[in-house]
Amino acid sequence: MKESKPENALSRRKERKNGRGNSESADWGDCDESDILQLIAVVTGLGGTITFGYTRDGGAYYLSYFMDGEALKVFIRPTEDVELAIKSEIDEWKEEI
Repeated sequence: MKESKPENALSRRKERKNGRGNSESADWGDCDESDILQLIAVVTGLGGTITFGYTRDGGAYYLSYFMDGEALKVFIRPTEDVELAIKSEIDEWKEEI
């Protein structure tokens, strides 16, 4: 018998949560402010926009870019090195300059 949609969504959410490990929830407030400001400066300097957010379940960070009519969303799990991920984003965007 096919599961109802809410049960499927709940099952997927539980699987994602289990796959995250036993880490804390994502919190942009724990990130280095100077790196975040540098990322904003690089992206906006190229004429783009950037937004910071969390996945719906609060389990991961996301960066949402809009550049030259195209959107890109990058997800970062809290189990990853968030500071390194931000620095990598800065370096990648600097290559566009």
